[in-house]
Amino acid sequence: MSNGLEVFNKILFLNLRPWMQGQVSEQKYLELLQEVQKEHYQFQPLFKVTFPKPVNNKRKYYAFLMENAAISYFNSIHSLISRANDNGKKYWVNDTINKKLKPKLKEAQQVIKENGYTREAINTTSNTTNYEDLRDNSYIIQLLKFHLIHIYLEFQNIYAHLLSEDQLTEEEIRQYYFSEAVIDKPVLTKADEVKLPATSVQIKVEPEEKSLPVYKLDFRPEEKGVLPFDVMIKNPDRFASFEEELYSHDLIDNNRNFKNIHGQLQELAAVYYVLIRKGYFNKMNLQKRKEITPLDVRKFLDHRYAASTIKQFNIWKNDPDGLAAFIEKYYWLAALPTC
Repeated sequence: MSNGLEVFNKILFLNLRPWMQGQVSEQKYLELLQEVQKEHYQFQPLFKVTFPKPVNNKRKYYAFLMENAAISYFNSIHSLISRANDNGKKYWVNDTINKKLKPKLKEAQQVIKENGYTREAINTTSNTTNYEDLRDNSYIIQLLKFHLIHIYLEFQNIYAHLLSEDQLTEEEIRQYYFSEAVIDKPVLTKADEVKLPATSVQIKVEPEEKSLPVYKLDFRPEEKGVLPFDVMIKNPDRFASFEEELYSHDLIDNNRNFKNIHGQLQELAAVYYVLIRKGYFNKMNLQKRKEITPLDVRKFLDHRYAASTIKQFNIWKNDPDGLAAFIEKYYWLAALPTC
């Protein structure tokens, strides 16, 4: 599917760039405004964009266009997620945030920086045509920025239980992506209650799950042939973060026992190979001056998670193309940081 943010992309880079429209009359913008199809939420949003009302038809047109584009995007992605299985839900939430929204936030900042479309420029005091355009274009791009932030916050809060990383606040997004040192007051505020159509998809905000206890050590009885934690693990902090991912993706329970739900054996064995490739384990057992092998890794992790992946681990060993194709389907595996 396309990334669903076409309208925002056209405003930033293509045929809807407000600074490339020439001298379009207010009457023409009014006509364009009347052609925009009104979109309605199919779910109850958590936030709304609280921004100064547009004062002319150019601003009204772009404001209405972006609001409807955002609602349409919300509805389409929510519908997609609601029909997906558990792995699909996690994939689409993290794909939406990491591959679509984050790049678009960076692109918006690029346009703001290159053209001087800051919030301060909206109130530039000059009556020349150039400054009128600057005020209007700054208003439009700043509003676009907040619609993108709205989409980001909406998804990460509704689907917090599916995220593969920490949540961000509006202030943190504005500081990190737009270098805003001082945030006077939030622009994203609590949404009004929406009257939903009878056929709308009801989005349930899941309660936050308990966190996984952090164990940077061995916690099970010693077993012959299994190397200890401090011999195996290169970076205990990074490994602890990985285990939180393993827990959040329902592969282990709160006691670090492998859940072994249908299909998870393939996934867990693939996880082992991803960790090996990304350098989560020491290369040498310095105590015995021996190389740490993939077999050592498999034994260590199987013991740690009370699992038995020997058959699937060997299948993946002999089918590297199949393993690569499998990993590609699981976004969170590909997104694991190197160690």
